[in-house]
Amino acid sequence: MGNRPPEPRSVDIGTEPDSEPELIGPEMLDKSKILTRGNIIDLYNSMPARLQCAPWKLTYSTHVNGYSLLTMYRLMESVEGPVLVVVKDFQGTVFGVLTTDPLLIKPRWFGHLDSFLYTFKSKFRTYGPTFANYNCIACTPTCVRFGGSRSGLSGLYLGDDFCDGSSHVCDTYNNGILSKSEYFLIRSVEMWTFFDKF
Repeated sequence: MGNRPPEPRSVDIGTEPDSEPELIGPEMLDKSKILTRGNIIDLYNSMPARLQCAPWKLTYSTHVNGYSLLTMYRLMESVEGPVLVVVKDFQGTVFGVLTTDPLLIKPRWFGHLDSFLYTFKSKFRTYGPTFANYNCIACTPTCVRFGGSRSGLSGLYLGDDFCDGSSHVCDTYNNGILSKSEYFLIRSVEMWTFFDKF
């Protein structure tokens, strides 16, 4: 028998000592001043599959647009789909909510139960809906609230002009406190929206 050529050897480049697998994440049309790459990957992996195909666009930012609730509402008028709200407080904690609807002033609670609250307080954690109620979003000229309870407290409350806010356990999500304390001062806010490439 003659010499047979050696069998081709497959190499898994992800297991090579000096290589690290590239983390898959969203296409970012803008740069975040709050979220790290790791934060973005965690949020991306928690989103519905239909959003994982869509680029992220920074629609509102306190850094760019100033601390104005009314400016945020004006910029939301052109949005038709979900919004990722990102908050950073003065203690350095990052938290927020993924909504199913744009944030627009309405007379009553709205939104759907594909939403979730999240926090990076100690480690990344999300809080999905309990189906106890449908109090997902409430937008008024003076505040935005996410998640409601019979007690009147919200999972996340952002006050007028994004100066301060609060986080409480709520019936909608049965969440923990998102920030290190129930009441916090806001350092910056970003609102990300999602655009279909096709």
